[in-house]
Amino acid sequence: MANSDNERTLRDWFAGQALVGMIPTPRSPGVLPRSVEQMAVEAYKYADAMLLARGGK
Repeated sequence: MANSDNERTLRDWFAGQALVGMIPTPRSPGVLPRSVEQMAVEAYKYADAMLLARGGK
């Protein structure tokens, strides 16, 4: 867990890594298959699953 609001947690890092993989190269610039909000929620779902897989550490 982070010590302050400015520190990134492992969950945040996992979510960021998931988000990188979720952002496709769009056929049309600026067009994504999901809204930014939907992608953020999904990224944290992946992060939570990764934390669970490593034993909740």
